[in-house]
Amino acid sequence: MNESWGAGIGGGLWSTGKALAAYFEANPAFLNKSLGNKRCIEVGSGNAYNGMLLATIVPTCSVVVTDIFKHVAFMKETIIENRASLENCGADVKAAEYDWGAEPDIKQLGHDQFDFIFGSDVAYRDYLHDPLIDAFDKLSHVNTVILIGVTKTDTSTEFFTKLNKRNFSYTRFHDNQLDPEFRGNIFGLYFIQRERKQ
Repeated sequence: MNESWGAGIGGGLWSTGKALAAYFEANPAFLNKSLGNKRCIEVGSGNAYNGMLLATIVPTCSVVVTDIFKHVAFMKETIIENRASLENCGADVKAAEYDWGAEPDIKQLGHDQFDFIFGSDVAYRDYLHDPLIDAFDKLSHVNTVILIGVTKTDTSTEFFTKLNKRNFSYTRFHDNQLDPEFRGNIFGLYFIQRERKQ
């Protein structure tokens, strides 16, 4: 795993990112069944580690790793440095700029909507909540599954209140679904989906 803190906060893998990676590594059969041949996007990818990990676990899916402009070159470098591993299993990973805090251009993502959206530590400031939920709304369809990891001391309950107001439901993973290192009251993984109209 490449880390470059000189690239800013996105240059490394935070603890919640490690919790998400541990979940991916522990559930290959479930992920292959759920995400085989699906379009996947990671928001706030940073060093692209989790996106590449998912692609190697589920090589039939396509993965786009995204972040703000200043992290794109680092993500591309990481992909190039791991190209042999990715090619050996037939994994498909692309890096693209996607700044959901601005007015992002989704054309460069390759798709308008995705089947699986994931990210870690992407709601750690209140001002990120609305644009992040906007991104979920724009990039998802009715059957899209969203998976995020949060550090609960950084992510306020207001984020989840806003999700409900925007017609997204969420479910927190039970501790026994997490790697023992990440159980307790600090980290949380959440499944998010659009609420079905009755």
